[in-house]
This record gives sequence, C-alpha cells and structure tokens, in this order.
Amino acid sequence: MSLLVVLPGQVGPPRRLVDVLRDRHEGARERYRLEAAFREGNGAPFGEDIDVEEERKRLASMQAALDDGDLDLVRLGHVAGLAQLSALPQDPGEFAVPRDLEGVSLTYRYLPARVTQALRQAWQNALESNDAIAIEDAEMAIVSGTIDTVTAPGVDGPVTLRGLEMQALRDAGVMPWMLSAALHLQRLPSGKAWRSGGLPLPT
Repeated sequence: MSLLVVLPGQVGPPRRLVDVLRDRHEGARERYRLEAAFREGNGAPFGEDIDVEEERKRLASMQAALDDGDLDLVRLGHVAGLAQLSALPQDPGEFAVPRDLEGVSLTYRYLPARVTQALRQAWQNALESNDAIAIEDAEMAIVSGTIDTVTAPGVDGPVTLRGLEMQALRDAGVMPWMLSAALHLQRLPSGKAWRSGGLPLPT
C-alpha cells in the first residue's frame, strides 16, 4: 500500500460529478444506518415518539446529581437526553442520478484548511444574513475555489471555473450539484477526497 501525500493547491484526478454525488449520498445513508442502530441499541425513540414523563424523571435525576456535585452523572444524563430528544435523520433512500449530469466531470483543487474554513464561514454568514446576492457570491466562491475544471458534453476540453463559465453553470442549473460536490469533497480527508468518485477518467 503506497502512501498518498496531497499538498495544498494540488489538483486531483478527473472524476464524474454523478459519482461524487453518489459517494456523498452513500455517506449520508451510512450515517443514517449508524444513527438508527445506535438508537435501537439504546432504546431511543424513532421520530417524535418522546416519553415526556421519562424526560421529567431524567431532568430530576440530573438536578439531584448536580446538587450532589456528581458532574459525571450529569454529563451522562445530558448525553442520554440529547439522544432521546434529537430527531432521527431521514433515510436518504436509493441514489437517483440527477438529470443532465451524466456527461459532466470535474477536477478538485485541494485547499489549505484555513482557506476552506474561511470560504465556509463566509457562506454561513451569508445564509444567516438572508442576503440572496451574498449567498450566490459565497456559493460561487466555494465552487470556483475548490473545483478546478469542469468537462461537459458539447464543450471543447475542460473549462476553468472563472467568470462567464461560472454563470453558465448557474444558468444551466448545475450550480447546486457543483456546490454539493465541492462541500462533500472539502469534508473528506485528502486521501478519501482523492478517491471519491472512483478511478481517474481515461485521457
């Protein structure tokens, strides 16, 4: 097994957009499966089936433990309460290939963690401000910063994501999928991001 070293600024191999989206979807299904198994194994309810009386007893026990200075028991009660009260994620179901993406591929640019964090923070700030223009600018910054090139049917060779090409992606309705792919690849460790989407495309 060879060691894979990925440096900031390095561009990964081409991969089909639908394969990256499929990898993202399968990750969501695995998280759902683990959450469901944890809840079932620990007696946590599914959906909104919450036993309010049981939660009152838990809070009373936590208050008594807090009065006694037993912080470990308080922490355990808090974790158990979160498991009981948090909503169960929805099962993503089977992956459905989005229309008109079959011929689209991309290459991914690996960014330093601080740059990725700054891009995501700017997007979060824009979402919280509910400013449509700021949200669009932040999304375009994430996609253009992390996806190096895109290849699509009818386009001569890979195109870099700058200027008019970015607007063309938005006009074609591809931007939400590109944003999903960029965010997914950003969250992965560099080795997994390198492999996400399968083997390199033939040249």
